[in-house]
Amino acid sequence: MKRMNGLLLNEHRMFNQCAKEYATKHVNRDYEAMKPSVNQFMQAWLDRKTDVLLKRSNALEQFYAKQMTIPLNSYDSLTPITFVNLSTVLRLGTIPLLTVPEQMNVKCSDNHDQIVSNRFNSKYRLTNLVDDPNLLAILSQHPSIDIVLSKSSFRHLIEVFSSSSSPMTMPVSIREFQLNAADNLAPVNKKVIFIDKPLRHRAYTKRELNSKFFQRAFRSLLLSTTGGKREATDNQFYHTSFNNKTEFQITEIKNKTLDKSTDKQNQPAISNENDNDEDEDEDEEENAMIISTDGDNEEQQKLFHKSKQKIIQSAPVLQERQSEQSEDATANSEVPVMTRVKLATPIQGNYEYCLWQLGTLQVLIRSSYHGFCRHTVPTVHDEFITCVAKLEYQPQFGCEQITDQEYRSIWFESYLRHGASVVIGRINAFTQHLLKVEKMTYENIDRNLKECQIDIIKPLTKIYGLLYGLQSLEAKNYLLSYPLNDDKLHLYHRTTGESEEQKFELHSKPFETNELLVESDRTTVPWIPLTPTLLLPYHLDFERVPLTFCPQHKRCYDIDITIPVYRKRRNTVQQEQKSNQEKKKRKKTKKKNAQRRKQEQLNE
Repeated sequence: MKRMNGLLLNEHRMFNQCAKEYATKHVNRDYEAMKPSVNQFMQAWLDRKTDVLLKRSNALEQFYAKQMTIPLNSYDSLTPITFVNLSTVLRLGTIPLLTVPEQMNVKCSDNHDQIVSNRFNSKYRLTNLVDDPNLLAILSQHPSIDIVLSKSSFRHLIEVFSSSSSPMTMPVSIREFQLNAADNLAPVNKKVIFIDKPLRHRAYTKRELNSKFFQRAFRSLLLSTTGGKREATDNQFYHTSFNNKTEFQITEIKNKTLDKSTDKQNQPAISNENDNDEDEDEDEEENAMIISTDGDNEEQQKLFHKSKQKIIQSAPVLQERQSEQSEDATANSEVPVMTRVKLATPIQGNYEYCLWQLGTLQVLIRSSYHGFCRHTVPTVHDEFITCVAKLEYQPQFGCEQITDQEYRSIWFESYLRHGASVVIGRINAFTQHLLKVEKMTYENIDRNLKECQIDIIKPLTKIYGLLYGLQSLEAKNYLLSYPLNDDKLHLYHRTTGESEEQKFELHSKPFETNELLVESDRTTVPWIPLTPTLLLPYHLDFERVPLTFCPQHKRCYDIDITIPVYRKRRNTVQQEQKSNQEKKKRKKTKKKNAQRRKQEQLNE
């Protein structure tokens, strides 16, 4: 048995090697494949995303100047931290019912339920993160919040500190509020950092556009299989910790000189969906923080007062180049502005606002749920699920393995939704058909992370060091950029057109040459090994073991599902004709040999 297992593993290795050589020869046909209909829609999507970038001029300034560079290895020496959920502050909207189709060979490229076409419809979604009224309402009731993040921006930060192949440019806005602390009636000025969703890239690869399209198409397919109207199957998604209070007021400290330029260009904001070296002080101080890897928050607070513990400077402070005169001028131009806000509910979809503890920082993360699954057993409660589409570019050989980056993304999607199950749909990139659906619980995801030795705590610790350092910056708008295959983060601050320092224009055209936007890797195409653990339909039809070579009486084009049907039919006819000719030839040869042997016998 051990010998057979060894032979099978060796055949798996050889099969993967042959599949890699095949992909290298057909990289333009296979790994760069994209349907014209998908390409047409995604180009319209990209144009719409560009228009959104221009229309958000009240949140995204036109000119930026480089302020500093932040090396990624600056936070390698930090002690690991914890990332735990404190509470769910607010839930608003509706959550749809999702149903997995019973038959797998269904096309999921159609625009079911108008999810794809409503991608940039402003009436279905709230505004961008900075101007979300629900966030201001939450800040007025929770003055301990330090950071406000969107789910996508947090996921991109994890990828930046995990690998060097995830470029991004994110808007960062630092705002100052007058908040009433719980133990003090007097208002206290506090800076809150808002990190919005990443901006668009200069250009996208075909694989990226395919992934973005089918991610929405797969979810739309699960919605369309529920049957009936959405209003009859959607559930209310509502939870509040405000005792049914809907109106709030908050005071923000605004800079009159900086707001003059933005007041002229005030336009309604639309949701954007996707998209000096620092000085490290190593001296130990009395007020420095201790970061623990285990235990609850109370245990961490107790460790703060133990003098025998190792005290470290938790994160480097980002030093700014400011003079005393500029500080005095800024202080004189700051005025408090009171704002009254009401809770805003999206017409379609939902939003969840959760409070998390990242080390010593309280982080508010806004996310949304894809849907829920209804079980046939009445006693089992409805289950929240998240949809993830995985494109298969080698379906003629088998299913591709889940990469480390995909595992981190799956863990993130499940953990931020309180351990929700993840439904992975494997889609044929050539025929656009659903091949297989996998369901992974959080326990399975966490076990796979440990088996693959994927460290999540390390990037979270580096994110904590970055966010802690950003608190020392001045309250204004920034851009945090990470170019492709770079080892540094680049921080740009807003400036005016009359400034003498070197300026970069965010709205400059064409966007393909904009220096503030990042570029995807368009030269290398990653090859993903195949997995022997998943069976495709043709494995069952032809009684094949995954990742094993075809028998001698079979040919690859018999089971190659990337080849059209008419070509398969033509190949089958040609194969039958060739087989008949070989049979006739063997029969004729056999007859000649028999006659020759008979003649030899007569001669003897």
